[in-house]
Amino acid sequence: MASIDEMAVPTDLSDSIQSAINGLEWKFAKTMANIPHWYTVRDRSNPEKDDLYHRLVRYIADNCYVQEFYRRKWRYCNIGEYMYWIDMIEDENSSKLINRTLIDEEERKKYARG
Repeated sequence: MASIDEMAVPTDLSDSIQSAINGLEWKFAKTMANIPHWYTVRDRSNPEKDDLYHRLVRYIADNCYVQEFYRRKWRYCNIGEYMYWIDMIEDENSSKLINRTLIDEEERKKYARG
């Protein structure tokens, strides 16, 4: 299996996707500090944020590669310096969470605890 660094990185990143990434609130996953990553949760109460969320989910689903992590399959997409992932959803409305971590392992280690 290819390493994270060898996975295809989309080259057609639109302003729409970049604004979705920048417009979402990313929280550090404190309960999994030994696997440093950030996440964002779907906010149905805010139509603008919900639209940003769906834009990014669609992009990940359309440009993903599939890998197993802890015996579960996930959809991954490398964008810029981050690797994003979502669960294996049937449709974008069932997605509730987007995760991301730094692709560079040395950078990622700076956040690791535990």
